[in-house]
Amino acid sequence: MLIEIHGAGFGNKGAQLMLGTVVDRLRARFPNAEVCIAVGSDRPYREVAKIGAKYIWPSRLLDGRRGKYGPLFKVANVLSSCVSEARLASYGLVKRSQVDAMLDISGFAFSDMWGPTPMRNFCTLANSYSKRNCPVVMLPQMLGPFVKPENAILFKKMVSHCSLVYTRDQQSFEIAKECLEESTKLRKAPDITLFQPDAHPGGGPAGSDDDSSTRKVLLVPNMRVLDMGTAWDEAKYLEMFKGAGRQAINAGYQVQILIHETFGKDAMLARNIARDLSLPESCIFGHSDPKVLKQEIAKGAFLLGSRFHSLASALSTGTPSIAIGWAHKYGELLKDFGVAEFDIPSVDDSERIPSLVSQLLQDTQRKQIVSRLQQSKISLAKTNAEMWHEIFNLLEACA
Repeated sequence: MLIEIHGAGFGNKGAQLMLGTVVDRLRARFPNAEVCIAVGSDRPYREVAKIGAKYIWPSRLLDGRRGKYGPLFKVANVLSSCVSEARLASYGLVKRSQVDAMLDISGFAFSDMWGPTPMRNFCTLANSYSKRNCPVVMLPQMLGPFVKPENAILFKKMVSHCSLVYTRDQQSFEIAKECLEESTKLRKAPDITLFQPDAHPGGGPAGSDDDSSTRKVLLVPNMRVLDMGTAWDEAKYLEMFKGAGRQAINAGYQVQILIHETFGKDAMLARNIARDLSLPESCIFGHSDPKVLKQEIAKGAFLLGSRFHSLASALSTGTPSIAIGWAHKYGELLKDFGVAEFDIPSVDDSERIPSLVSQLLQDTQRKQIVSRLQQSKISLAKTNAEMWHEIFNLLEACA
């Protein structure tokens, strides 16, 4: 069985974590299955080779001027017919016509916010599979809003080419359901990385109060908060991290600034925060492997951040978190874990941060939050297991 994982990437550590989770799950269930991904600027060969994936040849041949598949998708199919499968296999390449199923892990790509192009491209790709009766599954992700009629119509068309569509939060589920005349394909399940097989929690905040790893506060900035046209002002946004850092330092905690991407923009914010807190640059931590980042997060007392999957890693390993977000996925994630009060969805809510930080600096209160997180994860695990069971049954039918 050959499965395309669509929407994968290595630049954003959350996207890489999703990719690793899917690969781990597939290989645990189907040891002989192979995975492939399309060539992309954030999918370097050395990283693709590490997970044992293959490249699809030729690439999507996107029109760089319009960002659309258009007729170039057909050209790619013609080119692939000119080279034998055996010849491509010697270079670690496969044709899309060889692929048996597609799993989409875009995370958040289909919304008015991103416009119609990603949805048009998805329709072209998914249609090429559905015409061959190959399963197409959208794994849990944020969807919408689709206020613009064109985008609502495109989303409905997307779903028509899919076998199953999973949203990862209730708000996305309701948005998607409103666009569809019938919703038999629509499901809701938590983010797949919450139950990544190889991500075991570290010491975490529930450990000994004398354990240095539990006396560390993690700050995770995200440039996307500032470049998505939100009301956040850069100075005010950074001051929230700096203020929390000062509170933590004054209470005797260490502060670590964590980078959850490799494009370099978050690192600029991190250096700004470190400089104003008089912290050495060594307090800024990043790693190419998102599993290592997740382990580091698991050791923290608590996290204040804006990278969605840094928050998912924290909550799923029992590390309390305060979320500063720019889309509904943040609040929905905290709601799923029973800690909605720690969501900071807008500038107007930023005044609550000092009191929330003070609460999490108290060992007794923090451990109460840890207990809530652990109980919530247990209830979410059942839905996650049901999701994979349904997906595996679908894939078995096409094997």
